[in-house]
Amino acid sequence: MVDNQILYIIGAIFFASLGTAITRFLPFFLLKDRVGSPLLKYLQDTMPLLIMTLLVFFTLKDIPWRQTYGIYEISGILCAIVCFLLFKNSVLSIFSGIIFYLLVIRIF
Repeated sequence: MVDNQILYIIGAIFFASLGTAITRFLPFFLLKDRVGSPLLKYLQDTMPLLIMTLLVFFTLKDIPWRQTYGIYEISGILCAIVCFLLFKNSVLSIFSGIIFYLLVIRIF
């Protein structure tokens, strides 16, 4: 019984690692001949904005809008946007938005 659980956990870790490695390395092998492709250039330019937009919408989906009207969350997002526009630093804007949000929910 215990041996089956250990084998299951080891197998799950192995296959999760294998799946992660395949998704990381597969594009390098499949797209090595298309380095200067206009499609790859387009994806390179648009994917970061798309991913950030999806993350924002994903974080806003479970907010209790009737209780706080989303003021804390939207203020954190606005703080991150303002910091990004002022300093053009993604890491600084993400951390400033998180810290501002955490301070606001602790104070109010």
